[in-house]
Amino acid sequence: MEDTEKHGVRQETKVIKLQAEAFKISPTVTVGKDDSQILDFGAVRVGEPKENTITIRNEGKYPIKYNV
Repeated sequence: MEDTEKHGVRQETKVIKLQAEAFKISPTVTVGKDDSQILDFGAVRVGEPKENTITIRNEGKYPIKYNV
């Protein structure tokens, strides 16, 4: 194998072993009680507190981070 600048520097070919694991990331998001995937607070008056629940569950093999 020669260098790309054509200076005549040669290097022997080396074998590099690579091992990897492919996996699927599968978080599940549940919004509210009916699992509608829409965060709906309904009618809200100014200054009136309202709450709703979002549940995020990691069903994958490895830990993942959530940034909300």
